Amino acid sequence: MGTTTELEQLERAFLSLEELAFAESGQTLDDLLAETSRSQDEKLWRIGRLMGITIKEPFAYPTEIDPATSETGARRGWNPRSRSVRQVSRAHMAVRAAPRSRR
Repeated sequence: MGTTTELEQLERAFLSLEELAFAESGQTLDDLLAETSRSQDEKLWRIGRLMGITIKEPFAYPTEIDPATSETGARRGWNPRSRSVRQVSRAHMAVRAAPRSRR
């Protein structure tokens, strides 16, 4: 098995994801996965969103949003800090907004 250091890193990473889940949705990871009102795909989409936030968090800042306007029920949106990151973000959103047949 892994060393204590590796296990500690894994525990810290899981704790960070747990804290992020609560900040984003007001739910624990267990609650997100156990939610009966969402499909398995929707649950995985929510977990994937959390993982994506960990990547963009250094380059963006959170703003409160209405969870009813979010596909994942998130309570926060993430806005790019710099102009170059905003341009990449706009391009990404344009791709997401395009019909799936055009992707």
